[in-house]
Amino acid sequence: MVTLTYRQRNIIAYLAQNNGYLTIKNIADRFDVSERTIRYDLDVIENYLKEKNLIKKPKLGIKLDCSTEEKELLIKMIRSFDSKVLSPEERVYLISLYLICSNRGITIENFAEKLYVNKNTILADLNIVEEKLRAFGLRMNKKSRHGIEIVGEEECIRNFFVYSYYEGLKNALITEDDLRDLLSCDWDCITNAIRYMEENLDIRYSDSSMQELELCIGYITMRSRQNRHIDYNDEIVNKYKGKKEFRLLLNNKYLNRMTLNESDMCYILKLFMGAKIVYSIDTGDDMEESSEAKILSKQIIQDAEEYLGLDFSNDFTFINALAIHLKVALHRIRNGLFIENALTEQIKYRIAFIYEMTKKILAKHSNLMHIVFPEEEVAFIAMHIGAAFERSTQNGFMPKVLVICGSGYATASILSTRLNIMLPELKLIGPANIHDAVRISKEADIDFIISTVDFNIEGFTVIKVNPLLDVQDLENIKKNIYIHTYSKQSKYLANRYKDYSGSRHSI
Repeated sequence: MVTLTYRQRNIIAYLAQNNGYLTIKNIADRFDVSERTIRYDLDVIENYLKEKNLIKKPKLGIKLDCSTEEKELLIKMIRSFDSKVLSPEERVYLISLYLICSNRGITIENFAEKLYVNKNTILADLNIVEEKLRAFGLRMNKKSRHGIEIVGEEECIRNFFVYSYYEGLKNALITEDDLRDLLSCDWDCITNAIRYMEENLDIRYSDSSMQELELCIGYITMRSRQNRHIDYNDEIVNKYKGKKEFRLLLNNKYLNRMTLNESDMCYILKLFMGAKIVYSIDTGDDMEESSEAKILSKQIIQDAEEYLGLDFSNDFTFINALAIHLKVALHRIRNGLFIENALTEQIKYRIAFIYEMTKKILAKHSNLMHIVFPEEEVAFIAMHIGAAFERSTQNGFMPKVLVICGSGYATASILSTRLNIMLPELKLIGPANIHDAVRISKEADIDFIISTVDFNIEGFTVIKVNPLLDVQDLENIKKNIYIHTYSKQSKYLANRYKDYSGSRHSI
């Protein structure tokens, strides 16, 4: 099934409203995009229309070959795609997006026509848009007959786009395809530019960061085509010019195809420096001990050790990963780059003690560093601490399991061997026979029982398994491992909470 973008639907309506031929240039000028983009759109439209012929004639152009009645029906059908009732939140979002993507003023009448509401509704929506803009140091300039446009520093406008990008996708106010369609860029070129940076820095960006970088660089290139550029002072430019990444940007043949000045390159470098990575040759070992991120990482870890009563000094995964994360996090916070964490609410609920502990630790350092860690960033750092906590307590909290086997030595041997291979983290006791099971379960302080025979003992979960261990057996055992491990970790954290309640460390 062919899905049409907003622009492609409007191109069909434009063709249906004209009886004569329209050239590629006519259509490109009408929709303010490149002729290459229109050619791609027409291929999609031709596939969508199928039996309704789209005639293409050299030197003449393109037109729809169908009757007036068919054209009217087609326009009605196309318009019905857009005629859903938009919520106030959706309208405000789209008005904001249209304003920051337009190269010319947009009138209230234009908005009313686009969004299928009256002018009074648009005026009310514009008041909300103005409040959002004010938070970014921007304002609306309203000129009679010329329409409304956003004015303010170019960097603030770009930061507002980054915020709008996250807001739109997070709240399902727009799709990624429609956003790409609106920006109308050479996306292959932009993707290759990012891959060039990955290859030369020996890193891999996360999927969400790839999406963010592509769309934000797309917006920057669109602004540059509109002759809208950032103008940083020499001090800021020189700060970035000395970095290895800046030299890579200058040598990036894909970015060189775009009309970007040095300040634009500096802004793009800010985005790269704030992007999340899933792989890096930089393990954090080579980070200077005197660097801000390394110092802050050590201080946070020391505070976490005191709260949790644990020693993380040998957890180099935690030490280095937190330092690398903080380097990116501090950059994003100081440069006003929006931070998105889809797991924030789950982190608050599922590891509440660690989240609140992290929040308290960061509040102390926020005052010293004169920055504010947003709750999304608190949740990210809580995840690092939570992972270190689970690694540190894994052996101590791993369940102790009694294995019961009613058959002979061979059956007991293969069951024990398979458990050790497939679930090496388990602390196994036995195999034992049914006669000794009650005594051992009390003496050894076990958590649950794995048995090859039907067997019940008060106060214990018994999982009956095939000695050869099938898939369902393993799933049942893993489920119980999770339940018992999570229970022990929760009890430990609850006791730490009691110890610190009411003290100077109270959470």
